[in-house]
Amino acid sequence: MNIGILGTGAFGIALATCAFNNKNKVTMWTKFEDEYNMLKEYHKNIKVLPDTIIPEKIEFTLDMEECIKDKDLIIMVIPSSAYEDVCVELQKIVSKEQIICIASKGIHNGIFLSDIVSNYLDNNICAISGPSFAIDLISNKPIGLSIASKNLKVCNKVITALSSPNLRLTKSSDVIGIQLCGTIKNAFAIGSGILNGLNCLESTKASYLTQCLNETRKLLIKLNCSEETALEYAGIGDLILTCNSTKSRNFSFGNLIGSKEDSDKIEVFKANNLIEGILALKNISEIAKKNNIEINIIDYIYKIVFDNENPDILLNFIKFKNPSSSK
Repeated sequence: MNIGILGTGAFGIALATCAFNNKNKVTMWTKFEDEYNMLKEYHKNIKVLPDTIIPEKIEFTLDMEECIKDKDLIIMVIPSSAYEDVCVELQKIVSKEQIICIASKGIHNGIFLSDIVSNYLDNNICAISGPSFAIDLISNKPIGLSIASKNLKVCNKVITALSSPNLRLTKSSDVIGIQLCGTIKNAFAIGSGILNGLNCLESTKASYLTQCLNETRKLLIKLNCSEETALEYAGIGDLILTCNSTKSRNFSFGNLIGSKEDSDKIEVFKANNLIEGILALKNISEIAKKNNIEINIIDYIYKIVFDNENPDILLNFIKFKNPSSSK
């Protein structure tokens, strides 16, 4: 299978490696000339994966059409904010038979990425998400991911392209639900970090994760998604990983807040790290308001992050008390 991957960040490189190891021809696209030159010279992205050598036969290009032409599968691993601009370009060069796979975090400005793609392209669309760090995928460790499409034949083609004895992909038809889960867990991870910074016990954290899972289920139901998606790799699997790992920037950011570190230290961390959970909070809050859905945990984390509320309000909620609002 011929595969084009838009984006040369860590997760894009991980998926490219999985596809190449599965005997597919892989081409990766970046719009940044300095990044392209680095990839061509060193066959690695020093900024995001300095110790990872990309297989030599994976090709790189600055020309989007070259990356897309004659490809069976196009995997989009670009920032969510770039989707509309890239789809405008894809509209000129993509053919209807090509499969579009969304591998970025699933919401931008309150709009699901699959809806953005559908506004421009009349292609079969799928979304992939689940509990995985890029380096673990590259290292061929046992991992499970969820792949969702309205056309399950599309899921089968992606599974053929990417799966291996150590990478299991499970099928779903819940495209929106998979994207929702892939986004909301980043917001929940900030809350998990806050509780860690507050020196909460494991039992309290387990109570928190249970409530996060229930809020995810409630949101899925309200948005006419499948309740069962919460129990998929993209649901509970990713929730457990992201909310319990110090590798997660969202968790680390929340930990700083919960530890009540100096605000300058927190701002420096934000400036030096992409905190996806901050965007997730905005997106999930917007979707909830638009659909008149109450999601308590997200509301409390939002108040802590954006309104500088005392992080204790989250713990008080977990303790089944009425949270007090103190600065």
